[in-house]
Amino acid sequence: MITVYRVKEPALPADGATAHVIAEPLHLKYPDGVRDAETLMTDPINKLLYIVSKREDTVHVYTTPLDFKANDTVTLQKQAQVFFEGTGEFKWITAGDISQDGQQVLLRSYSKVYYWKRNPGEAIWQTLLRSPAILPYTPEPQGEAIGFTADGKGYYTTSEGLHPYLYYYKL
Repeated sequence: MITVYRVKEPALPADGATAHVIAEPLHLKYPDGVRDAETLMTDPINKLLYIVSKREDTVHVYTTPLDFKANDTVTLQKQAQVFFEGTGEFKWITAGDISQDGQQVLLRSYSKVYYWKRNPGEAIWQTLLRSPAILPYTPEPQGEAIGFTADGKGYYTTSEGLHPYLYYYKL
């Protein structure tokens, strides 16, 4: 079982004081057995939580609605399977992000960054079934993070480990 915590973003005081937040847990189960996954994304349009599996020749894409009650236990819905070229760990999907406006999607592996532009009325899992563009990427020792800039005009990547670099790329 997986537990994901939702925290309402607080309005922080201008004086830099801290704010108290409450984390609401959601317990998730895969419908088809245990998976290794490091990619967790939220779709602001369809209000879905996305999980993409990692260590598989063909990764699995799962969803669940974001409107849950604290401590709910939900079985994820398997939406799609996506194949990426490559071999071994170089094709493992290690991170992903959906832009704030919900129109763009990034997934990354240890060797590539994949990019999709969402079509109108399309679910993110349907977007992932189309061929992606391959974006610029500087190889990192253990690259396992990616995120869009707030305006969606660029993205950042970084690696696990001590003193990792933060890379910026313009779209």
